[in-house]
Amino acid sequence: MIDPAQESASPTLLEQHLAACDDACPMCGYNLHNLRGDKCPECGQQLKLQIALTQPRMAAFITGLVGLAAGAGFAGFALILTTLFSLLSGFWEWSDTLVLAVETVVFSLLVILWHRRSAKIRRLSSGARWKLAAGAWLLSIIGLAIFGVVAYE
Repeated sequence: MIDPAQESASPTLLEQHLAACDDACPMCGYNLHNLRGDKCPECGQQLKLQIALTQPRMAAFITGLVGLAAGAGFAGFALILTTLFSLLSGFWEWSDTLVLAVETVVFSLLVILWHRRSAKIRRLSSGARWKLAAGAWLLSIIGLAIFGVVAYE
C-alpha cells in the first residue's frame, strides 16, 4: 500500500512534464519550468496537463453559430426599432412586433442549443457540419424574408 505522505511527495505528471519543458502559463505567459504544484505562481490559476487537438476544425461550427446569431441579432435589433417607432408614432403594428419577438426568441434558443451541442456537432463529418452551418444561415435568411413579407403586406 502507498503511504499518502509519500504519494503527495512524488511529482505529478504535470510537474514531471514541466521539469523537462519551458511551457508558459496560458493565462499570463509566466515560464512554468520546474513548477512545483498545479498553480501558476504569477497569476494563481490552476493548471492541468492535457492532450488537445492542434486544429479542432471549428470553422463550420463557428459559421453556423454566426448564422444563427445574425438571425437573433437582426430580429432583436428590428424588434427594438419597431417598438421605439411604434411608441413614438402612436401607431402600433402588432403583427410586426409579434413576428420579431418570436424570431428573437427562436433564434436565441437556437444559438443556445447550437452552443450546448457543440461537441456533437464537431464530431460529425465535415460535410454534415457544413450542411448544418448552411442550414443555420438559411434559417436566418428565411427569418428575414418572413419579417419582410409581414412588414410589407
